[in-house]
Amino acid sequence: MNEIIALQNFSSGGEFSFLKYAYPTIRQTRGRVLDAGCGAGFASLVMSQHVTVYAVDACQARLERGMALYHMMKKGEKEIFPQVINLIEEELGEIAVQCEFPSAETLLSEPGREITFVEGSIDTLSYEDQFFDAINCLDVLEHTFAPEKIIKEFARVLKPGGKVFITAPTRYGEVEQRIHESIEGTMFPAMLHMHHFDPQTLSSLFAANGFKEEEMLPFDYMSWEEFLEIAAKSPARELAEELKNNPFDKVALQLYAVYEKE
Repeated sequence: MNEIIALQNFSSGGEFSFLKYAYPTIRQTRGRVLDAGCGAGFASLVMSQHVTVYAVDACQARLERGMALYHMMKKGEKEIFPQVINLIEEELGEIAVQCEFPSAETLLSEPGREITFVEGSIDTLSYEDQFFDAINCLDVLEHTFAPEKIIKEFARVLKPGGKVFITAPTRYGEVEQRIHESIEGTMFPAMLHMHHFDPQTLSSLFAANGFKEEEMLPFDYMSWEEFLEIAAKSPARELAEELKNNPFDKVALQLYAVYEKE
């Protein structure tokens, strides 16, 4: 049963982004970190080796998976974790070659600090002002009704100088998403991706709440020719035509960004 709990519904794209981009910096952080939209808790488990983690998600089922993994780790029952890493690599396929995943033994070498799992919405957090030293929020904003409310709440609970680590899909990614929905039969419920961003709009949302951009890194690229093939089939006709007016050698489907609270 624990293996079933551990291995179901991992969001592999989020784990890839965390290990490749956020983890090298977060592992140097000290204090309290909010894992906002923690899902099944993979990043929370890894971060707990270095910081005290508060893991918040609206989905109780995914929190239960994270808690099951956490209790296994605290008891020293780590046999399942190499399987988790293998599962992430298998689901990522070719993109995994872009990230040399550390071994489970390296990522989870210690029992870890405390993780507090909380079911709730990240736009109404129960923590006091300036409570956190950093916030990890990967592959989350696009699923929410009002990203601006969430960023405002991040500004409230984060200490001055604290950092927010973000990944989000671009509008090029939206064109691709629509073709999956209508032609390939992949199910994308309305709540999956409600928003798509570009560097300017994402940074403007954060700047309006007292953050400065520290890093902006587009990733998950496809060539312009590949994009044109997708755009020709996509139901997102108006958006596709708008994007086609500004050709590039390649386009990014996702963004990784770091913002510091001033």
